[in-house]
Amino acid sequence: MIISDYRKFFRIATATWWFFALIMLSSYTANLAAFLTLDRMESQIDSAEDLAKQVKVKYGCMKGKIFEERPFLNFRSPFIF
Repeated sequence: MIISDYRKFFRIATATWWFFALIMLSSYTANLAAFLTLDRMESQIDSAEDLAKQVKVKYGCMKGKIFEERPFLNFRSPFIF
């Protein structure tokens, strides 16, 4: 009976250790991936003029949406019509 209690304790301790190791490994991998991709995420568009000059990103109003239907929307509060 004492041996089975030790086995149960060591199984729980081993499972806890492997769970901790898995969390640490996944955190390290995620931080490494974020660090390696940080330099690539520079924004080429910093203003409305930059957006107008470029040709890669399509922009504008979609047909049938609120800005097409109400061109003079009150910008102080979008909920006041």
